[in-house]
Amino acid sequence: MHLSSKAYFLAALMSGSVAYGCATREVCVKPVGDRDLTPAEVAASARGTDAVVSWGGRVIETRHLTTGTELEIIGYPLDTCGRPLTHARSLGRFLVRHQGYLEPLDYRMGREVTATGRIGEIAEGQIGDADRRFPVLDETVIRLWPERQPPGDIATRPARPWIGIGIGGGSGHVGGGIGISF
Repeated sequence: MHLSSKAYFLAALMSGSVAYGCATREVCVKPVGDRDLTPAEVAASARGTDAVVSWGGRVIETRHLTTGTELEIIGYPLDTCGRPLTHARSLGRFLVRHQGYLEPLDYRMGREVTATGRIGEIAEGQIGDADRRFPVLDETVIRLWPERQPPGDIATRPARPWIGIGIGGGSGHVGGGIGISF
């Protein structure tokens, strides 16, 4: 069987399109640690101190310390790739201590982050006038998630190319087509 140059071109284009699709996906990093161990539970009982966990949520505040940066986070459950499910019920607040500088404009209020680290001390703090306890994640690796696009009409969405490829055959003929839309 002899393939024509069109068939080779089509095969090359398909493999390139598949590679492009794989390259544009976000990297999935599975959360570690006990998924049932929540910030609220650790704050109340100190259970899990010294355990390594992945917790995520929305940044409430970014504070610069002499030793680095501290993020106050309101925690949410994580999906299978570690992104916070911010439509779910809160799991409590926690602090992330990072050795080094984190830009407050990047880590501003409302941004989604996932931090993997060791549960250290339980810090005393306040929410309004109420005294609260916050578990602290030390030795952290922090992932700042891309901002989600708000739902809206198509005019507010960024243009992204969509590529469709079709191949068909019958009665001794092979055909194919490529469609690109934005």
